[in-house]
Amino acid sequence: MKLEQLAQYTRINNLRVYGVKESPNEDVCKVFGDICREKLNVVVQPSDIDVIHRLKGKEDGVRPIIVRFTSRIVKKKVFTSKSKLKGSKIVIKEDLTPHRNNLLKHLSKRAPPGTYWTYDCKILSKSKNKIFHINTIQDINDVWGRQIPIVNENSGY
Repeated sequence: MKLEQLAQYTRINNLRVYGVKESPNEDVCKVFGDICREKLNVVVQPSDIDVIHRLKGKEDGVRPIIVRFTSRIVKKKVFTSKSKLKGSKIVIKEDLTPHRNNLLKHLSKRAPPGTYWTYDCKILSKSKNKIFHINTIQDINDVWGRQIPIVNENSGY
């Protein structure tokens, strides 16, 4: 678990952006900055970004963008404004480890929509007016009560 926490901590300043159309010879930093300014009302300066590029895999024919911010404050401003993208094809997610992505996937199959989310790379779930931190499959079972068979719970950790 400590190794997984360390791996997640190294990603804490990162966001993944899905659904942004590509164009030849694009300046990904400018494209992302324009989205933030025009759609999120958040000004992101080039100095706020450590690294930004397209990832290799395609999601719906478009490669996602990964952004590593120099400031966690700016990252939080962008992430907490993501609801303004509702209705568009653009989605912003935190850069979670494979283990946490696996937990989120299982949680999405068990919990009703709107009862789970991520914040600061932590998975949270609300049930019976209480908020729970989800770190393991057992946490999901404790909160949602239904058991389903899980293969490879630790995802290599």
